[in-house]
Amino acid sequence: MKTFFYNTLKQDRSNVLTLSLFSLLITFSLTTVDVIGEVRVHASFEHIILELLIFISSFVGVVGVAIRYLEERNLRISKGKIIDEMASELEVWKSKVQSLSTQFFQAVDDQLENWKLSKTEKDIAILIIKGASIKEIAQVRNVTEKTIRAHASSIYRKSKLSTRYELAAYFIDGLVD
Repeated sequence: MKTFFYNTLKQDRSNVLTLSLFSLLITFSLTTVDVIGEVRVHASFEHIILELLIFISSFVGVVGVAIRYLEERNLRISKGKIIDEMASELEVWKSKVQSLSTQFFQAVDDQLENWKLSKTEKDIAILIIKGASIKEIAQVRNVTEKTIRAHASSIYRKSKLSTRYELAAYFIDGLVD
């Protein structure tokens, strides 16, 4: 909802600038025609001065609003380019992260193989590394917590590590250095 109102407000601002510019251009054009007509019919000097003041103020208004309109347009274009660049950088980043994630989990899987873990132990080890609790792992695997604790003990014994924290740190420490 907030985005809708923000976009509407942005669009209204652009519309107001466009309408202001159009109105001032009409005033400027009509005043120009009127001043030329007044000079041709030799109107009073005071009347021509008044018309010239209106002409000058409408001209200044047209220039001011036109400058503001162009600034707004350029700002929108710049923001669009920045957003496009950021989106492009994000896609590159996502691609790198996906590639690194794949490599990381392949390296984890290779190490779990080296420790000669069973398929079930590997699955549980991955969940432990991801930070899942014994209770959560038991629920996901539809077994008792006691069964998961037994598998976890086997994982720690085969890996020569003592706790879930050491298991996670074994793989993560190298990433943070």
